[in-house]
Amino acid sequence: MAKPYSGDLRERVVRAVRSGRTQAEAARMFRISERSVRRYMGLWRKTGSVLPHTKFGGHKKPILAKHRAKVEKLVTETPHMTLETIRSRLAADGISVCVGALHNYLKTLKYTYKKNAGRLRAETQGHGRKARGVAKTSRRT
Repeated sequence: MAKPYSGDLRERVVRAVRSGRTQAEAARMFRISERSVRRYMGLWRKTGSVLPHTKFGGHKKPILAKHRAKVEKLVTETPHMTLETIRSRLAADGISVCVGALHNYLKTLKYTYKKNAGRLRAETQGHGRKARGVAKTSRRT
């Protein structure tokens, strides 16, 4: 996403249109799109200001970030639980989240999924059955 134009440019565009220029002329004069001029004029009529929003960009924190201790406790107590089981246990505590969000959150916490019985054909030969479910990967430095 591109950065917004400066507040100074936006104000000059509005002044140009208010002084009698058409929106198309103002767009050519300041080398911006006509759509931007229309947007600035609408914003100015509605709020009296054309300044861009103060927050730009960044990432949202995961929904489960504030419930990290609860999620980790569930996973470490019973690592064989499925995502749906974890989701239903969280729902019982009033934490509503979808399986996809839970999967993404566990991924950010560096948890991986062990192979299950349905995928035994993918196991390496010569290795016995090991604990299955969710396990935390080691952090490399």
